[in-house]
Amino acid sequence: MRSGLAASVRSKSPPRRRQSARAAEVRAELKRRLSHEPFQPFFVVVPGGYCGCVYERCFIALSRGPWFKVYSRGDFVTAKYSVVSHIAALTVDEAIRYAETVLPGKAEDKGPHSTRRWQAVILIGEFIEQEPSAVWDFIAKWGCHRRTDLSVAIAVCLLEHLLEHHFTKFFPKVRKLALTNRYFAMTYRGVWKFGQSKMPANSAKLDRLRKRLDALDRW
Repeated sequence: MRSGLAASVRSKSPPRRRQSARAAEVRAELKRRLSHEPFQPFFVVVPGGYCGCVYERCFIALSRGPWFKVYSRGDFVTAKYSVVSHIAALTVDEAIRYAETVLPGKAEDKGPHSTRRWQAVILIGEFIEQEPSAVWDFIAKWGCHRRTDLSVAIAVCLLEHLLEHHFTKFFPKVRKLALTNRYFAMTYRGVWKFGQSKMPANSAKLDRLRKRLDALDRW
């Protein structure tokens, strides 16, 4: 009852007051996470869906004003506290949980909405080396989706890098799924070769699978 009443009061508050309350809430949560001992990495989602990954305290700079800075994809992004949409521990489970709220999106989504989907997928990629099995489960689910831009995102942000670092373990699973699901076959076709995938024997396996998929399409 109390939470419902609070929600009702918030909905009737002037927009500026709601923004101020949200800003104070976000700033307090960021300060709490930064003061935690030992420090635990977390991520922050700012407008456009950009995910700031705070691996160390120096990856974020708070201020007493309405703005703060967070490190994202090689540079610092400036955002308002009031427009932060998500804060969570930087773990593969939390990253997947966030991505599941964004995907698959709608076919007409463009601009920030499309970027938000890509950024959610990119965030999962942070865990390819340490949590490859969880990342593969995510790839196997969303790589079978019929939406083309999502298929491309899964291919270039996740699948090709999973094979780059863990080819021997995951290529058999990739091969099996590509041969049994035509949407995943489309995702597979978007993969480029990096790292372990460029080794002669592995590269040949990738090429043979691509040729077999092409042959199946002709039937």
